[in-house]
Amino acid sequence: METIQWSDSISVNNYAIDNQHKYLIQLVNNLILNSNAKVNSEIIGKTLQDLILFTRDHFRDEEALHFIFSSGRVSLSEEQLLLTEPEVLMVPLFLSFLQH
Repeated sequence: METIQWSDSISVNNYAIDNQHKYLIQLVNNLILNSNAKVNSEIIGKTLQDLILFTRDHFRDEEALHFIFSSGRVSLSEEQLLLTEPEVLMVPLFLSFLQH
């Protein structure tokens, strides 16, 4: 699998968010580059942990910006869903790693 390359075409024109996206790409690329490592290797575990934590923080930052710049308030249920969705998606992957 080829690594993901950052390009201006995927920029959201927000310096902070673009830098977060670049870091997320770096983490995913780390998994790609180490795809032949054992599933329970330290590098895979550390990268998955970093990816889970950073994804959570990143989506919170995006939601905060959305709230600040939107004309309408995000309802609590939508906000909660958006803040927890990345964690919900990543937890099974992390648990699978821990079982190997």
